[in-house]
Amino acid sequence: MSRAALYDLYETVQVSVILIVNGRTSFLGNLRDRIHPRYAAAREIHFDKYSKEAFAEVVGGRAGAGLRAGVVVDEAVQTIAAVADNARAAVRILRTAARSALDNRITPEDIVEAVPDAHETLRDRALSRLGDRHRYVFEILEESGPMRAGDIRERYAEVTGDEVSSSPSRGICRS
Repeated sequence: MSRAALYDLYETVQVSVILIVNGRTSFLGNLRDRIHPRYAAAREIHFDKYSKEAFAEVVGGRAGAGLRAGVVVDEAVQTIAAVADNARAAVRILRTAARSALDNRITPEDIVEAVPDAHETLRDRALSRLGDRHRYVFEILEESGPMRAGDIRERYAEVTGDEVSSSPSRGICRS
């Protein structure tokens, strides 16, 4: 959703905006100008993280809806619940294991083998949604590890040839 749309929705009479975000800080960090103060004051509702049992339920439901009965052994569902840190990852692990499982059965071993590929797919998708500036910053940090904001700006200028002053760079790094 664009920043302009967020602003317009907030300003619309008799419309309430409900946003669901994984991280309030990262969401607010991407807002600027006149939008940030409006959403920074919003009421917050915290939900508990999924329990392993809840993950197992989600994965079991997805398996039941998308795969033939009996393809996923119960232990495989429990393995996904144990290794996944969120529902998106759990479902991606199931999908990856289903594509590569032998004998038309998904076992705990298939799940363990699927985890690296599933995480790589999720990571690649997240990176593909980044704009060029943010992707450069990500690559700099991935290569160098944690850095101070000034060092990131300096390295960014080296990599891109684009000088970034302190003020405009606030979109790519917080000092």
